[in-house]
Amino acid sequence: MKDLLSYFLSLILLTVASHAAPPSLILNDTERENGFLLAAEGSAVDLVVDADDSETVLLASRLFSEDIQRVTGQKAAVKTDLSQASPLCVIVGTIDNSRLIKQLIDSDIIDVSDVQGKWESTLIQVVEHPKVGVEKALVVAGSDRRGTAYGLMEISKQMGVSPWYYFADVAIKKRDSLSIKPGRTILRSPSVKYRGIFINDEMWGLRPWAHHTLAPEEGKGIGPTTHRKIFELMLRLKANILWPAMHLHTIPFNTYPENKVIADEYAIVMGSSHIEPMLRNNMPEAEWDKEYPNEPWDYVKNKEHIYKYWEDRVKENGMHENMYTMGKRGKDDEAGSDITVKVLEEIFADQRTILKKWVNKDITKVPQVLVPYTEILDLYNKGMKVPEDILICWPDDNFGNIRQLPNKEEQQRSGGSGIYYHFQWLNGATTAYPWLYTTPLALSWSEMKKAYDYNVRDLWIVNVGDIKPAEIGIEHHTTRQNFESEVV
Repeated sequence: MKDLLSYFLSLILLTVASHAAPPSLILNDTERENGFLLAAEGSAVDLVVDADDSETVLLASRLFSEDIQRVTGQKAAVKTDLSQASPLCVIVGTIDNSRLIKQLIDSDIIDVSDVQGKWESTLIQVVEHPKVGVEKALVVAGSDRRGTAYGLMEISKQMGVSPWYYFADVAIKKRDSLSIKPGRTILRSPSVKYRGIFINDEMWGLRPWAHHTLAPEEGKGIGPTTHRKIFELMLRLKANILWPAMHLHTIPFNTYPENKVIADEYAIVMGSSHIEPMLRNNMPEAEWDKEYPNEPWDYVKNKEHIYKYWEDRVKENGMHENMYTMGKRGKDDEAGSDITVKVLEEIFADQRTILKKWVNKDITKVPQVLVPYTEILDLYNKGMKVPEDILICWPDDNFGNIRQLPNKEEQQRSGGSGIYYHFQWLNGATTAYPWLYTTPLALSWSEMKKAYDYNVRDLWIVNVGDIKPAEIGIEHHTTRQNFESEVV
């Protein structure tokens, strides 16, 4: 018993250590004269961003300004002209899109070689006299739009603004001043490329809350007002992919045209669950039944209409950043009577034809995922051929135990591997556990570390029900998963 207790204690300690906050960027008030003052003595610095940079960068700058105000009571102005900035200012931008950042690079004021070309990486550096009239600047330069936003959100978090300040009412500690350490910090790329959540069984809390409290004008679905809150939470957690709510009677995500636009503003990659190919919600009474009433969801009997149904969505959404779920299951998370190895291989070919036509002729540059859930895993193990560049997202057993991991040959696939994990499950039987977060952190850490060691590093997505009460698990699972040091 003592040895068993020691084992579980060691797992818990490893969990905490592997996800501990990186070294603080924020100085103590007693050391403020040595740092870069974001706010002090009743005023805050200006934030400067290129007006032509990504909308995500502009949005994150506004959030960061509001965070400074949340902590100090002083709101930083967001400007687009460096010549009009305060003598101390924050310069924010993406390396390839911001003229401000390019000027700093060309003038040898900053060196972005550790960041440029990387995935979601960030340089945070205090520099002296970057421009005439500017005494000192804090530079936040991202390798891409998410890298830039993550740099700002990391500073916000270390200032004391929890990602859960809204959804879990985490109190914000007030400060009279904020000071950043001098020098240079690199936030490395996450160890897992895509990290996100699947909102499932939202009928218990999220949907009623949205309908009756937050946005009653949007009807019984989860519309843009609610998704703004969800996307902000994800941006602050540094999660980057969402499978949206799709339960019975939920109005589908794309019924609200603004939803996909707002997702793009927050740089959230949109996907869809294992039963929703090509971003389509085909639950009973949802998109398929409305567009093709009384027609079979059967690719052998009704290929023409199912193909068009998929193609219509890709035409509508293909300009945004998506990950497309491939293959097919039956309706309502059930096995499809038409699904065989031969039919699935035909479906892969047809879906890829659609993606080449409407997204990118180079299909290897289109994120695609196959989730071999239940009978699909059985068919895969019988020899179903999956195109090399499709990501295979291995499922757990609905209770947090991973069913299968890639062998040595599968670990070398160009599409990579992912994990579909459960923090809750609703199956209509006594084994269901919606609205109960009972998965030990030691279990999820152990399973996901094992997956990581098997080179499963391209997608980690977890079924979280309707977000509450899985806050601890969500943060543990999605926050910029790193098994190496995050800050250098």
